[in-house]
Amino acid sequence: MSDVEKYPVRANSGVVVGTIVRVGDEKEVGQKGHRKREIVVSTGGRYPQMIQVEFFGKNLDKLRESGADVNDDVMIAVDLKGRESGSRVFGSNDGWAIKVTRKGEPPQREPQQPAPDGFDDLPF
Repeated sequence: MSDVEKYPVRANSGVVVGTIVRVGDEKEVGQKGHRKREIVVSTGGRYPQMIQVEFFGKNLDKLRESGADVNDDVMIAVDLKGRESGSRVFGSNDGWAIKVTRKGEPPQREPQQPAPDGFDDLPF
């Protein structure tokens, strides 16, 4: 049983179920240089939603360990968070557990084009 399935849902938490459509690069954030990675999950169904989930610190390790990638079906435990800045409120979904429920086809990577060497115009 994974962390996602062990814990009951609290008032400020939830579960996101769907297919990963995008995995962002790891970024360094804040003054202390914490690492984070954002993924986007499509919930599918009649009214599909695109849900962004952020993994920070030790929870980022859980994302790495899961091996989750684009096209994988996942179940993610999230804490719903928000912060106020001036008169605006910003929300986020912070992932703290992830389970790959079905591995999808690996994402298609575009082949790298060789860099031009600058010698194409030489006569020999």
